[in-house]
Amino acid sequence: MVYYFSFIGMSFLEKFLSVFKKGLILGVLLLIPQIGFSQCENYFSIWASDCNSQAVEVAANLYVQADWNVSSVEFTWYTSIDGNVWQWQDWVYPQPGENITVKHDAASFKGQTFYVKAYVYGENCGTSRKAVTVSNASPPILLTDGWQCNESYVRLYVAGGDICQVRTGGQVTTQTGPDRTDFSFDEVNAHYEARVGSNGCYSNWQTVSIGANLNVELPNSVIVEPYCAEGSPANITVNVNGGGVPNPSYTQYNWYDLSGNPITNHYSPIFSIPFRADGYQYEVFSVDQVTGHSCTTAKQTFIPTSTSLTAGGTLENEKQVCYNQAPGELLASAPTGGTDHAYQWQVSNDNTNWSDISGATGITYAPGKLNATKYYRRKVTACGTSLYTNSLKLIVRDYSVYLNVEEISCTSPSELRAVFAVQASGTGVGNYTLMWYKSATDTDYQWQDNVNHNSTSEIIQITHQASPELYGQSLWVSIETPTGCETARQKIDINEYTVPTPTYEAWSCNNNAISLYLAGGQESQVRVNGSVTTEIETNFTFDDPLPYSNYEVRVGSNGCYSSWESVYIGSNLNVALPNSVIVEPYCEASPPDNIHLTFEGGGVPNPSYTQYNLYDLSGKPLKNHYNPIFLMPYMPDGYQYEVFSVDQSTGHSCTSNKAVLSISGRSSVLPVAIDDIVACKWQLIELPIWDSENLIGYKWYDHNNALIPDNTIRGLPYSSYQFTYRGYDGLCESTETGEIHVMITNDCDDNLNWV
Repeated sequence: MVYYFSFIGMSFLEKFLSVFKKGLILGVLLLIPQIGFSQCENYFSIWASDCNSQAVEVAANLYVQADWNVSSVEFTWYTSIDGNVWQWQDWVYPQPGENITVKHDAASFKGQTFYVKAYVYGENCGTSRKAVTVSNASPPILLTDGWQCNESYVRLYVAGGDICQVRTGGQVTTQTGPDRTDFSFDEVNAHYEARVGSNGCYSNWQTVSIGANLNVELPNSVIVEPYCAEGSPANITVNVNGGGVPNPSYTQYNWYDLSGNPITNHYSPIFSIPFRADGYQYEVFSVDQVTGHSCTTAKQTFIPTSTSLTAGGTLENEKQVCYNQAPGELLASAPTGGTDHAYQWQVSNDNTNWSDISGATGITYAPGKLNATKYYRRKVTACGTSLYTNSLKLIVRDYSVYLNVEEISCTSPSELRAVFAVQASGTGVGNYTLMWYKSATDTDYQWQDNVNHNSTSEIIQITHQASPELYGQSLWVSIETPTGCETARQKIDINEYTVPTPTYEAWSCNNNAISLYLAGGQESQVRVNGSVTTEIETNFTFDDPLPYSNYEVRVGSNGCYSSWESVYIGSNLNVALPNSVIVEPYCEASPPDNIHLTFEGGGVPNPSYTQYNLYDLSGKPLKNHYNPIFLMPYMPDGYQYEVFSVDQSTGHSCTSNKAVLSISGRSSVLPVAIDDIVACKWQLIELPIWDSENLIGYKWYDHNNALIPDNTIRGLPYSSYQFTYRGYDGLCESTETGEIHVMITNDCDDNLNWV
């Protein structure tokens, strides 16, 4: 039996006497030379409790050996490693071989460190101080959820700590966080408990409630296109149809080889995987949108199948088609076997010699209009093999029908006319039905005409008058032949046409041309001596000197024309050329890029508008301008010009005849020759500036050909100088030059006079 005493709560005197007593005993023991302490160290341990639901406490333990001579054991709890201040002191009186433990409530000491030692009286051995720290952490909060998957296994969701644990049947499964972990167990009806821990603190074990079962369905089908037996592809495409939970937020398809090694996983139901002839395993993982629960199906095995092309499909054997009509789309049954089929349609005239049809590489083909019997078949290539359908004979009937429909009347009511004829290599005789349908596809019709065609050379015309209720509508016209073929429907629009009324006015220009204004329709026509001129615009001009020709006019709209009417030529309008054309002067030796032209006068006497038109001498237009002064590109050959003018009172307009404007530049002559000059050194010399005989000025240049300003020079200390001069008329200089010499002499007086 163990007896122990603790000095917690003793008075100071009691603690002093106890310490004094222990010190006295310890002092006596120290006098014994064979006392040892190390044998107690190996049997002494201390610890602090974890952060579960139990009380926060610290504990010390000593295993008293059976061969020890023990009277009592003392445990001392210090608050520092090097001080003598102690918090608790425990006395225990054990029996030899007994394992003793002392504990203290440490709830108010979280985060504090204690230093504990023990001493065995009788055996006279003690331990060193050992440290233990009281944890200040709190146990984490456990979050759990559990459910069944396909009633075959259980899934648990555990969260709340860094470490998550599940206990079932005495076995503990541990997973690390940091947030949540998922557990799967095969036992559906087992009892499951869970707890979480953080920083060494664990929550209490709690029973996990297993909720409703979640069914994850396998796909309705897994489609993998068969591969050719003649060769293996690198990859194959998988198409998974369905699978997962009824209301998923996410579904994933996981694929493995037959050994269970992962190959790929994909959320898309259509994806590509490496080809394996021995097959695959697959499973479906799916998450319920409402609960967030997820489950995975059991693995299933899938083995792809090989294939070879064994049949190319079939066509109908024979079909009749009307002459110059398209037979529609040719449909063949699907080929048997093979994969990645390639198609090529072929045509033949004799069912023996075949040729490929360019661009006809689809599973079906629609020939165009036919006028002779043809044979068609489809070639199919797959897995290195090519096979053919049977041939289809398209029999074309031996005659065709020409049909033209038009609206022929420009007065109300409108008249509609259909013209048709039969072209046949055999017989085209028989009863034909002309149908005037109300739409492009319906069978409801406006008129129906039955015509007995007696000869292949006969052309038949049928006319109907459209009543006012048809105005603005359309009809579709076709012919049905005696053999049941129908031509394509031709659309005709019905309008209420009225003949437009012309408005016109005509006058002569300078008695040698006619100007004519015509309006009233979309199109205007003028007929002169049998020749018709048609314009969209309404102004016409004709060169026609006296006596004038006979003019007729009419207007048309929507194909309807008024009758021809003779035109009376009214008064003459004279357009005068300018009184003069002033050309800006220029020097012929250096013509400008542009020159100014000034037109004075010209046009009609009372104009509302006048325009001057300029051309080169070949008649090519250069410029037109309403301002009589304008800038023109310089043309040395000259110009042609005319005046267009509008009379203010009548609005009539005419253009004058063209006139030629010749231009030429100015040139200057050389003045009379000047004698050489003798001058004194530094003397001011005034050169002549005007030739009164030729009425022309002088321009002087020095020996460097620099212009001499003011025609004035001063004698320099050299023997002689040479100067040149040209004639100058105020704009142009002469092209010829003259020269003089100025000789300098020293025979001068002080006044620079030559002596």
